[in-house]
Formats: sequence, structure tokens, C-alpha cells
Amino acid sequence: MATRIKNLSELLVEIDRLRSGAAGASVGLMIGELQGLKKINARHGYGTGDAAIEVFHERIRGVVHDSDLLVRINGKKFALIVSDASHDGHALATAEKIASLAEEWIVIKDVRLRLTVNMGVSLFPSLADSPEVLLAQAEAALERCIALHERFILWRPDINNGSAVQTHPLFDAKSAIDNGEFRLHYQPKVDLQSGDTVGAEVLVRWQSMDGLIAPGSFLNEIERSRTVAPLLRFVVNSASREMARWIRWAPDFTVAINATPTDIEDIDLVDVLADVLDMWGLDPKHLILELTETTLMHDIDKGIETLQKLREFGVRTSIDDFGTGYSSLAYLRQLPVDEIKIDRSFVLRILEDETDQHIVESLVALAQAMGLRVVAEGIESKAVAIALAGMGCDLGQGFHFGHPVIAREFEDRWLRGNHGQSSASA
Repeated sequence: MATRIKNLSELLVEIDRLRSGAAGASVGLMIGELQGLKKINARHGYGTGDAAIEVFHERIRGVVHDSDLLVRINGKKFALIVSDASHDGHALATAEKIASLAEEWIVIKDVRLRLTVNMGVSLFPSLADSPEVLLAQAEAALERCIALHERFILWRPDINNGSAVQTHPLFDAKSAIDNGEFRLHYQPKVDLQSGDTVGAEVLVRWQSMDGLIAPGSFLNEIERSRTVAPLLRFVVNSASREMARWIRWAPDFTVAINATPTDIEDIDLVDVLADVLDMWGLDPKHLILELTETTLMHDIDKGIETLQKLREFGVRTSIDDFGTGYSSLAYLRQLPVDEIKIDRSFVLRILEDETDQHIVESLVALAQAMGLRVVAEGIESKAVAIALAGMGCDLGQGFHFGHPVIAREFEDRWLRGNHGQSSASA
């Protein structure tokens, strides 16, 4: 039997217990809901439905680590606390396994049954800064997952869909911007063929009294308080200041910045970017805006219009987490974008899982056929980097090359004196 709880407050206790037992390590939370039980119960009886649930839970226990905790919330709802989930690729790979298990045939007394599952996923501390926020984010992601008929969705601020995800209690958007409380970290993007560091992705953190806080705990308040534009201007300005220096070592260096639905719908977006880039004397080609499929689908017509304006201006655009959202192939040809970033949930297991390997190969071939550059996220080993290079993937990003660091450390490690050569590529 899976561990049973009486209410969600007990689930929070279990999250705290597991986190404490792992010396404060990262944890992932997956809230899942089984679909198809109502039909099974009506056709074959509640006993058969209960037996199917038990088989499903037993299959989950067979693929997760002993340190992970499976919790049965009610008849069709469950939670899985993934221990030491150091990055979202780990949690999403587990979600993929569970979704596949749910779709396998279950035989109960010679009756063949099949279930499906929807799952919402979030991570502590990379997305949430407390168990309460972690639970709220996973629940919000599950709601969106069910609405979109997806198997699983990782929580992001732009898929909150109105759910009450808690903002850090001490966060004040205007004060944070006025007082310069945001910090930028940079993660290298590496040419998989040459090993050169050719770009960086910018990651925003809030410097609170408790330390650096990930965006999951403040971006909703940024949206609510209508301070998205000032934050975007701050990020672009700060990144441009660094980029103006970095292109001395790498003339084609690019910096990628994540954009929100509000950014894309802002009719002044190109003007904001033009003002900042002109101030630093930078060509727009050095800037890349990364957008998730969810962001684009927030208003697809407006998204295409904005993407076209960005292309005409000279700023490059990239679809982040490609392959995990909507029916990408149906509309990709309509989008004036320059690159796709293959989601780390596919990259993570290409050496062990033949299906994921074929998916990545197909995505690379598709992008090449459309003249798009391909970036692979979540690369954690040299072997995976070599395999991706062999597939023709252009760029790579992940802990194998480096963790996000402040600008000065990024410059010292990957640019100054190295002329763009990645220290981790050897």
C-alpha cells in the first residue's frame, strides 16, 4: 500500500521530513490524478477499480528510488515526493516513466484495463521556497495539465491559470526594483562541435534576507503589480552591460533572456529593447529572447506579430522547453523563430532510452530542415554531449558545462583568457 494521509497538511509534513532527512537537499513534488476510474467502476465494479489503483501504485514503486515517497491522497489522486531532485530533468524523467506505466494494460481477473494520468510537477528550492508554495505550484500545474489534456506539466509562472500560488511574504515588487534587489546569474551555452562558449542564458534571482530566491516565489507578484516592464528593462540593461564587454573576447557572443506572456503582448517591447541596446552600442543580434510554447499560445496571433517585429529588428528568438507543451509541429512552421531548445526531459536519458534518442534525433532533423538552430538543455555528462554532437545538435547547456554563476565568475571561467573556449568541454 502507498502511504496514506488524511489531509494535505500531512503531505507538507512528509515533504519537510524527507527534505530534512536529505540534509536540506532539493526535492520534487508530483501531484497526479488518474483518469478512467469512473468508467472502470461503472463497468466492472469498485473492487476492480481499487485493484487497478493498487497495481498502478505498485508499478510506481518499482521505478522510483527507495528514498522517494509515494502518498495516496484519495481514490484517484496521489503524490510522489522525489528526493534529491537536483534539477527539473530528474523530476520530469520520473513523470515520463509514471505516465508510460499508467498507459500499460492492467489485467484484473482476466479483465484488461487501461488508465491515463495527469501530473503537475514543481521543485524545491529552484521553483518554490517553502513546502506550502511547492504544493500550491504542483496543484496549479495539475489543473493546467488536466485542462490541456497533457500527461504532465512542470510548474511555471506563466501557466498558473489563476491559482493562488503564494508569493514570498517579504517580497515587494516595486521596492525590489527600486532598491536593486535582483541578481542575475549566467549559465554557459556551448558549441557542441567546437567546445567554444558562444553564449549564456540569464537567470533572475531575488536577494532576500533569507538568501537568493528563485522566480517561482515572485514572478506572480511581478505580473500582478504591473512591474514586468521595469524588471525586463533591468535584466536587459544589466545583461547588455556585461555583453558589451564580453564581445571583446567572443565577437558573436549572445545572451538569452526569458520572456513572459506580458512581455510578448507589450506593444512597446521592441522599443524597450532598442533603447537599451542602443545605449550600450550593441547589435540586436547579440540578444536572444526565449519563450515557452505556453507563452506563445497565450495569444498566438499576438505572439506571431511580436515575433515578426523582433525578427525585423534583429533580435533572435528561441522556443524554450520544446516538445513538452502544445502540438508543436502543427504551428512551428508559422512562427518566425530562430532556434528551438530541446527540453531536458528528452536529453537526460538519450544514452539509456532508445525512444528518447529517436525523439531528439527527429527534433534535430526537423529543426535543420526548417533552418533553425538547435540547443539541447540538461546535458550532465560528456558522453551525452558527444552523442548530441553526433546527431548534429548545434549548442548545449547544462551542469556538465557549468552551473549558473554571477557575471564576474562567468567571465573569469569561460571568457577571459579562454577566447570562448569552454573549460568543461575537454
